[in-house]
Amino acid sequence: MLKISVLASILLVYCIASFVFNGFNINAPIYLIYKFNAIPIEVAGLLFIVGVTMAIVQGGLIGKLSIKYGDKKLIMSGLIIHAIGFILFILTPSFWIIYLIVQ
Repeated sequence: MLKISVLASILLVYCIASFVFNGFNINAPIYLIYKFNAIPIEVAGLLFIVGVTMAIVQGGLIGKLSIKYGDKKLIMSGLIIHAIGFILFILTPSFWIIYLIVQ
């Protein structure tokens, strides 16, 4: 059984990650329109690709990867990949490169 301090640490990291990720989803379209002069259909297309990719990963890959590598490794690698993705998103010089980042 997990100790309370370990569980509290995991929950804190999860809450922070959820807050950042949800804030990103809300602000990303505004950022794309402001930085790249993207039109709404381009933003919608990008969000569609993100949604499909997330469904494939969560629906098909996570279960198999969890059995193979374990939940702790997946959580840590997921947080690292998210952080790298956010940094690349901000540093991207053109809109079309974002399609490569989200896949």
